[in-house]
Amino acid sequence: MTVDRLQELLVVEDNPGDARLVREMLKASGLRCELRVAGRLTAALELLEERPADLVLLDLSLPDSHGVETLDALQARFPDVPVVVLTGFEDETTALEALKSGAQDYLVKGRFDANLLARSVRYSIGRWSAGAETKRSLSLLTATLESSADGTLAVDRAGRIVTYNQKFLKMWNIPESVAESRQDGQIQKFVLNQLKDPVRYLQKVEELYAQEDLESYDILEFKDGRVFERYSIPERLDGKAVGRVWSFRDVTERKHVVDEMRLAKKAADAANRAKSEFVATISHELRTPLNTLIGMADLLWETSLTPEQREYVDFFRRSGDILLKLVSDILDLSKIEAGRLELERIDFDVETLIEEVTGFFRVHAREKGIEFSTEVAPDVPTKLAGDPNRLRQVLVNLISNALKFTAKGRIAVRIDRDREAPNPGGLLFTVTDTGLGIPQVKLATIFESFSQADPSISRRYGGTGLGLAISKRIVQLMGGRIWAESEVGVGSTFRFTVGFDVAAARGNGHASEVYASGRRILIIDPSEEDRDSLVAAIGQAGTIVVTEDGLEGLAEVERANAAQAPYDVVFVDARERTLGGFEVVDRLRSSLGTAGRAIFTVSPNHHGDDLSRAAALGIAGTLRKPYDPDLVRTMLTRAAGAGRDPVEGDGAAERPLRILLAEDSADSRALVGFYLRNTPHHLDLADNGESALGKFTSEKYDLVLMDMQMPVLDGYHATQAIRRWETTHDVPLTPIVALSAYGLREDIQKILSAGCTGYLNKPIKKDRLLEAIQRYTRTEPA
Repeated sequence: MTVDRLQELLVVEDNPGDARLVREMLKASGLRCELRVAGRLTAALELLEERPADLVLLDLSLPDSHGVETLDALQARFPDVPVVVLTGFEDETTALEALKSGAQDYLVKGRFDANLLARSVRYSIGRWSAGAETKRSLSLLTATLESSADGTLAVDRAGRIVTYNQKFLKMWNIPESVAESRQDGQIQKFVLNQLKDPVRYLQKVEELYAQEDLESYDILEFKDGRVFERYSIPERLDGKAVGRVWSFRDVTERKHVVDEMRLAKKAADAANRAKSEFVATISHELRTPLNTLIGMADLLWETSLTPEQREYVDFFRRSGDILLKLVSDILDLSKIEAGRLELERIDFDVETLIEEVTGFFRVHAREKGIEFSTEVAPDVPTKLAGDPNRLRQVLVNLISNALKFTAKGRIAVRIDRDREAPNPGGLLFTVTDTGLGIPQVKLATIFESFSQADPSISRRYGGTGLGLAISKRIVQLMGGRIWAESEVGVGSTFRFTVGFDVAAARGNGHASEVYASGRRILIIDPSEEDRDSLVAAIGQAGTIVVTEDGLEGLAEVERANAAQAPYDVVFVDARERTLGGFEVVDRLRSSLGTAGRAIFTVSPNHHGDDLSRAAALGIAGTLRKPYDPDLVRTMLTRAAGAGRDPVEGDGAAERPLRILLAEDSADSRALVGFYLRNTPHHLDLADNGESALGKFTSEKYDLVLMDMQMPVLDGYHATQAIRRWETTHDVPLTPIVALSAYGLREDIQKILSAGCTGYLNKPIKKDRLLEAIQRYTRTEPA
């Protein structure tokens, strides 16, 4: 309250004349005030009870009270009202007693004038107001300190304690008597015995006292296991350090929680690694017998079989493929959950990828009488950079599901630009079917692991429910999203977006297109869809003519020869119905002469008798429907510069190689031996890495096939030992191809870091093995 405003004053005076004189003086001084008068102490107390006053002018000699006791009685009832004594007593002792009892001033009647009285009133009210504000500030500061969860201690520059809160004393177990000494040094001595490292504690204190402007944070550990955070900041006045404030926070429980979380995370990481290693080991152990099962079934399929036997073998092959996919799905899910699934970045052609993926499904859709279509929007950039293998995996999962659950109607695959993507490489893939459909309540859960839209689905159609869960995780890793729309009995539409970079144009096209440029190619195939697929794989650089049957094809060859424009390459369907594919090939041999190479296809699988007849006819090579565009291009490229290609692994034109196989599984060793039975290669066997090392150092080999998981000495250490021996003896490095079921990128990197030249993932197919042998030894046709 300021003294420039109207003041409420109470004059306690039993002499009416003196009271009138005070009123006149205050009026003369110009002090703005409202004055009330009481002649007795009891009357004054009643007036103050009715309405407080800003100041009381008190005579100590009243009819009902006398002396300093009058002041004490007034302040006892109203301690928040300032008092100025206005009395006739000139005794200094009485004046001192009044001032000690709380009077703001002591005026003797007859010794002051109006100005002195007004100045005393203003001074007393102002000082009282300032003191009250100070008291409130101190009270607020004390309450704040005491309400804090931290222990606080403030000291001046000389190390004297300015203030502290009770929390500080309690945290440090400091007796009140020690704190009342007001010496920081006394407190420091008391707490040192409680700390694990008292020397470091004192060093920090001395450092901060020496550098007054420093702020500090550190951790204090106690012998009894408690942990405090210690904060220290300088106290500044007018920009200068005048002391220091210490703050302590008990973080013992929090530290225990953090330590427990750290230990839990360490245990979880260890468990996750153990799980990943377990899954990888199980994958290896499952893939090893699967390798034999599937491989032997494939070899049996290539032999002459009765229809009934062929049906049985087909069951083996399909069951093996299903089991292999299940193992792969579980391994993929384990990789994703462990955060170890990494994406590659390579250039690829999205149209070619779609053709490769859908080619396989077209045959099965045709067998079920289902229309199958693909469409790529005109504005979709086809040359992209990203991970085509993971994109292929998602598409295969979606299309295989569509084919599995669609009994009639159509399946459509479409690619569009993702209009919401920030770059032109963002694509939207759509797979639509007219199958069973999915209930709306199940759409939200179908992308969860081991989830099926209907519990009976797995019994009726098979499957674990992992495909969509894995697809979702892959799409998310590729920066996209996946969702589904469906209606029971009408069909389903699955859509997903992924982002790729647009790849720069490279080279002049596929090698097959370079060869096809200026060449004449004839396709004899009754299926329009298969003819279109083959044309797409070849490319449009050459002259391509198509016919539906063998007679028409032979006539076309005669016309071309007569016009002196013979065909360079002829593709013949081995199951051509008018004459039979092999009869057509036999007639073409004399018609074509050396002008071209006849390449025939077998649909949907190669039979052993087909391969035997192909070898007898000496054709350039064989292809399997649906077409693999890469294999088509490889065949064409070879045909461009070779007189004769081997017939799908027939090694008649290959140079003999000496190959060492290190494999602990006797069945797997036998399988590789069967694969190479009709080749000119010589195969030596070792059942562990130590045996392989001994054979390698005593014989000369063109290639080593090294299983990575073997007893005695595994493939990693065996490979490293072989590389050291080669370096020591200054001999050229022999290609070493790793055989392993482990497929994580870090696993492959570990394999390559050990010194292997390449890698084959189990189970190993015959064509992949033969291709790897040729690639890593650079075997050229004779």
